[in-house]
Amino acid sequence: MKRSGELSAMTALAIVACVGIGAYVWLTFTREGPPAWVKDPGVTRGSLIVGDYVVLLDAVSTEEGAGTRVAVLDATTGKRRKAMAATDFAGCRVATSTRMWCAAAGLHLWELPSLEPLLSVEGAIVGGGHGAPVSGAWLLDGTTAYQLLAGGRAVAIDPATLAITPAATVPPALTGKRQPFVMAMHDGSCERFRATWPTAIGSHACESAAEQHGLYVVTTTSPAGRAIGIDRSTGAIRWEAGPP
Repeated sequence: MKRSGELSAMTALAIVACVGIGAYVWLTFTREGPPAWVKDPGVTRGSLIVGDYVVLLDAVSTEEGAGTRVAVLDATTGKRRKAMAATDFAGCRVATSTRMWCAAAGLHLWELPSLEPLLSVEGAIVGGGHGAPVSGAWLLDGTTAYQLLAGGRAVAIDPATLAITPAATVPPALTGKRQPFVMAMHDGSCERFRATWPTAIGSHACESAAEQHGLYVVTTTSPAGRAIGIDRSTGAIRWEAGPP
């Protein structure tokens, strides 16, 4: 049986995850029909391949102003699993095979393919009694998030376990000049893919590529072919995802 203190901590974490939704704008369908951002071709902002999912990011217009559409595709079929739009959005990075860190009015951890928020970094730190976070003073080192606290300390957040622990040392970048958030997409995967099938995606500029279930899954900067599933054996295109 769990002790009451453990139960309280779990309850607090659940509450923080829910409250974190308020840190970014969550735009949903209404009875009058889907919002304009659903059909807006948008302007490409980036993409990620996260485990069995492809995440496409596009700048779109929303009722709240300029925003970013986040669309999750099945890497095997190319079918869209979930889409949402957010404002004050900088981008995302891979956290685990089913989670990603996203910078949207702070740093947040999202579940895939549901795009459900698991936690807001600043909210989880406050809710868990770990200290007072310095707003905007966070960074990602690999898949681990670090947040600077008032007083000069820092904590580390594990995306797999959601554990928040004191950092052994404070990363120098946390106390120096703030760096803009940069999505980690170009990891050499495109070069490996092109060496095998150099003409498979034509003139599209490759952003990232991965091997998934007998396919090369490739994301590009082209609005007409944002993501493509290519047969590893023949080079034939199995599926292609463009504008909505």
